[in-house]
Amino acid sequence: MTDREKKIAEIRLEEIPKPDPVSSISQYAKQFGGTLTGEAFQDLFDVIDREREEKRKLREELETLKRLNRNMREDVDDAYQQLREERKQLQSAQQDREKLIEGLRWYADEENQKLDESTRHWENVYSPYEMDGGQRAREILKEIGVIE
Repeated sequence: MTDREKKIAEIRLEEIPKPDPVSSISQYAKQFGGTLTGEAFQDLFDVIDREREEKRKLREELETLKRLNRNMREDVDDAYQQLREERKQLQSAQQDREKLIEGLRWYADEENQKLDESTRHWENVYSPYEMDGGQRAREILKEIGVIE
């Protein structure tokens, strides 16, 4: 709130007339012919007691609503935290899936099944698949935590 807004609010508050308890009682007394009897005072006290009771109930209701609001906010915060954790797990699972697919594609690629002269060892010629000996699969499984 800016200083200007504060000043406007102060001026508006000054414009609102404040009730005068004495004049309120005097107006009430006029209803009973200008004098307040014991019965009139008792009526005033009953009104005050009812208003106090109503105010107490409203305060209790307000406290209950505040407590419910706090509980709901905590529940929402917990739900968001759980959602964030589940999202991280999902992202991790998606990354693991991509790594597995990459490994399977390599093993499924027919080019890796063909013999390669650059891998000649004496009389034998090996394919990249044979040269790998499953090492690529073991590394991927280790990366995603399936084996140690």
